[in-house]
Amino acid sequence: MEQLNFFQLSILLTLANLVKTNRTTYCTPSQQAILQLISRIHGLERKRRALNYALRQLEQRGYIQRIRRISRGKDGRLKTKPTLYIVTRKGWKAVRKLIRISIATAKRIGGFIKKLQTTEAIQYIKQKLNPEERPKAYFRLVEFILSDKKT
Repeated sequence: MEQLNFFQLSILLTLANLVKTNRTTYCTPSQQAILQLISRIHGLERKRRALNYALRQLEQRGYIQRIRRISRGKDGRLKTKPTLYIVTRKGWKAVRKLIRISIATAKRIGGFIKKLQTTEAIQYIKQKLNPEERPKAYFRLVEFILSDKKT
């Protein structure tokens, strides 16, 4: 996967989510709607010019396909319709890879937190609890550790 910046990844994930949500092979959000979603979900504030540049980069690299639609109105004038955005096979592959990396990272962080919690719990049991309460506390700690490994 070529290096995409965070803004480009945010656009790709947003378009992929819209396609999946609509249960179609395309989506037709306005550029303003894309910017609002990216701002709300990813916390990025960008201008339309930056969005157009990133969309062009994604299209040139083969992650998305854009189909601009123009029709004639009843008065004979040209009228623009919303652009169709299609996430290509390469785009879906990049989305799946990003999801796999995110899940693996979350598991590693979760494992680290679990170890940290376990270490803190053992120190607490040793230092704070009296000898009669320790076996029961160790048993609960073991249950806690095993309960997470089943899921």
